[in-house]
Amino acid sequence: MSSSTPAPWLPLPLTLEAITPAWLGAALSERTPGTEVSAIRASNRRDGTSTSALLEVDYARPSPLPATLYVKGGFVDTMRRRVWAGLEVEARFFEQVAPHLRVHIPRSHFAGVDEANRQAIVVLEDLGLRGVRFGHATQPLGQGPMLRLMDLLADMHAQWWRSPRLAQLTDGAGPQRLFVKYLLRPKFWSGVLERPYGARITGPLRDADFVSRALDHLWALNDQRTPTLIHGDSHPGNLFFERDGTPGLMDWQCVQKGHWAHDVMWSIVCGMDTEQRRRHERDLIEHYLGELARHGVAAPSFDEAWLAYRQNVMYGVSCGVANPYDMQNEEVTCISAERILAAAADLDTVRCLGLG
Repeated sequence: MSSSTPAPWLPLPLTLEAITPAWLGAALSERTPGTEVSAIRASNRRDGTSTSALLEVDYARPSPLPATLYVKGGFVDTMRRRVWAGLEVEARFFEQVAPHLRVHIPRSHFAGVDEANRQAIVVLEDLGLRGVRFGHATQPLGQGPMLRLMDLLADMHAQWWRSPRLAQLTDGAGPQRLFVKYLLRPKFWSGVLERPYGARITGPLRDADFVSRALDHLWALNDQRTPTLIHGDSHPGNLFFERDGTPGLMDWQCVQKGHWAHDVMWSIVCGMDTEQRRRHERDLIEHYLGELARHGVAAPSFDEAWLAYRQNVMYGVSCGVANPYDMQNEEVTCISAERILAAAADLDTVRCLGLG
């Protein structure tokens, strides 16, 4: 996306209000040449890791583009400075990787990075036009929907299994790991221990330094294992479902070269209530491994996979339990943290890492 000649859509707007018809027309013309926009109206603004809004678009001439689009970027200064790397990762994903994926994701109409101003913006289809249902932590998945999500993950992972193309990915693992370590500052972690679920954080997990060392150990293990493309943040809030139940993944700010168990663990542990997870997780992992094999991958044994799944819960103990409330609201954070902490206890994650 870089060129010796500046793109007509540079610089990128730094606020939602700065998105003008002229700018949007230039951006959309990258993929739909000749697009001219005469008016836009923004609604349904949502602020979190990034800021998103629905745009109603009037075109100056007939266009094949839809009348509503979804825009997403770093439109709040403080958050943009915090998550700039993730914004860049997502924009480059939609530009470079998304066209080659077989799995269900939103269609991108524009993706741009402005390195000078540390901004990245994507313009996506309005999934609401298809009547999709969006996932949410308050609506845990049952076995059936989770099996279909395992199908999606296995398809994506198999497509990129040991692929040389992984070397071309914009680094999503580095920024994610830096952010997680940022959450493990002793002062911040002491505040986490005072949250409603703080009493569930027991034993060595109450020590931020221990959790940090455990994460380093987990990442060292994962980095030695078979790499693939992982979504990196496949919790319920980043899922959508078509009318027929087909799942899809959105919010690709953490996409990276990584280990499959990260995605599988994060999906199952965050996406199911604790009793459902206890009842079905072994069967779900067996199903996932079977799907890998069906796609031509020499899948790991169940015992190897089960160990990696249990170990990767340590990621959730950090990121999910300590997520700042300005990035995920308190209700969702508490629900996710309760599920993660129950899984860490059930699956004996500390001992599985050889640390207990």
